Amino acid sequence: LAKRQEAFQGRVSSRDGFVQTVGLLKGATVQEVAGAIDRTFEQGSALFPPWMDRVFTDRSGCSMSRVISILNRRGVQVFLLSATLDALAKQAARRFGIPEDHALGSVLEEKEGVYTSEVLDNAYEHKGAVMRQWLPAPPLFAFGDSAQSDFDMLAEAMVAGFMINARVPFQDRDRKEAGGRLVAMTGDGTNDAP
Repeated sequence: LAKRQEAFQGRVSSRDGFVQTVGLLKGATVQEVAGAIDRTFEQGSALFPPWMDRVFTDRSGCSMSRVISILNRRGVQVFLLSATLDALAKQAARRFGIPEDHALGSVLEEKEGVYTSEVLDNAYEHKGAVMRQWLPAPPLFAFGDSAQSDFDMLAEAMVAGFMINARVPFQDRDRKEAGGRLVAMTGDGTNDAP
């Protein structure tokens, strides 16, 4: 436990990272943010590899791209609901081959093409409710990597909810609240996915 706590010291939580990102985007234009998102996917930074390498590929061959491709080929409509920024969710959807109107993230206010620091709609703690209002029917499958923001959404899946690289708190919550019915799915290319 001490090693695990030590590994997380100095690490920013997903929620705090979101709040900080929203603050950083204040005054940025929609075009500037779109360019930064493209660079995030394609080039990454000195500290982080491109998201194309982190989220869309997996040495085991079981990437989310592959899962989505299989579902699409079988006629399953795929929707992407994320607590991340809406612009980032829509860019990910395009790269996954998901129609843009099937992607939804946290919506930031923009005035005259410039982002303010206001969040108009944040799905972080309400994905289950957002999903029920947004989707035309309950999902057959749901995938998520957060015990906090994704659990309710996964529990709503009619066939299976998949915990991606589930850490111990996620597995504990599954046992306590869902009777262990969620499925653990591990992929080496998604460990640090947003």
